[in-house]
Amino acid sequence: MRLELYFAALFAASLIPFSKGVAQVTPSPTASVTPAASPATSPTAANLPYQPPGAAGNIPGRVSAGTRGKSPIPSPATSPTAASTKLFYKPPAASGNIPTRVSGGARGEAVDAVLIALVPNHVALTTQSQPSLFWFQSKPAKAKFELTVVEPKKPKPLLSLTAAEADKPGIHRVKLAKYKVELQPDVAYEWSVAIVPDAENRSRDVIAKGVIKRINPPGDLANRVAQMGDLERAAAYAQAGIWYDAFESVSNAIEADPGNASLHAQRASLLQQVGLSEAAALDKKK
Repeated sequence: MRLELYFAALFAASLIPFSKGVAQVTPSPTASVTPAASPATSPTAANLPYQPPGAAGNIPGRVSAGTRGKSPIPSPATSPTAASTKLFYKPPAASGNIPTRVSGGARGEAVDAVLIALVPNHVALTTQSQPSLFWFQSKPAKAKFELTVVEPKKPKPLLSLTAAEADKPGIHRVKLAKYKVELQPDVAYEWSVAIVPDAENRSRDVIAKGVIKRINPPGDLANRVAQMGDLERAAAYAQAGIWYDAFESVSNAIEADPGNASLHAQRASLLQQVGLSEAAALDKKK
């Protein structure tokens, strides 16, 4: 009887270390919290058109602590749809073959820069009364800067802005709403940006020009984009041939998440599709 009690005590003592070991590996409460999805990995990003074949299959998801046995959570940087999807710009059928884009460049003591209006080389479209205008400047310049929007057959500019120096390279934007400027439907406005090294000799100006025309949204486009996020909206506008609205939408996404390399890559793709490789190269570096 005493021998049986002795072995029973030994067996009970041997169980104690194992029960302690299980308690030590219990996950902390914070390890299983699912991070909030960034704009780049929202469901809207998954619906963008045109996915290059074979580009999305081998990107691993990120596994956080406490997710053993569960499906991995994709990180914003490596989500297949965010990293590999491209926007596809389809020029409008009535865009014609007449070039409308003008780019300028100069090398000199005050100016060694290129200016490019970020538009296709045809009359590009918007559905907005107060869209944004975008341009690219390759290098800083110690010279005056001007932006002008002109309505056909009217001598006075619809908008005229100046700055003392064009000292910031990169992609720039002006929002017409900030200056209470409204475009009328079916009017082709010419807009230009200029670096002015010598106000007394305007032949030395570095000038870039584009054309913008406001149209009514085709079909049910307005209703559809009203329910979309920036990326999905950019894709819908690009597919419909609405350049300004597509470029503005993807730029809005970048402003909300400037460190997202996938968003910069998508905008670079749009720029390359219309022959603006120099500006696209800047986005590719992000």
